Amino acid sequence: MSAENSERPYTEIGHRLRAARKALGYNQTDFAKRAGFTKGQVSNWEGGAHRPSLDACIAMRETYGLSIDFIIFGNMDALPHKIAKLLESSPSVNLSK
Repeated sequence: MSAENSERPYTEIGHRLRAARKALGYNQTDFAKRAGFTKGQVSNWEGGAHRPSLDACIAMRETYGLSIDFIIFGNMDALPHKIAKLLESSPSVNLSK
């Protein structure tokens, strides 16, 4: 585990959430509000300080179509085709971080 990951163990989850949010065209405030979160929660998840709870993952699945398997493990095959294509084609998205 790298030094960055030992200090912020959820950075990979955060990178995926940020990439998905940007690909879907939302800023943190709107993404949070639509799914019933606070902007602070989204910021903490994306920054790797915390991981989303199971309830939060379910809300993201129901609101945005983001699978729990993608959020936690990065499984792109678990995403609806339309969302996977958005992530792959979005120039502002970098899932390799």
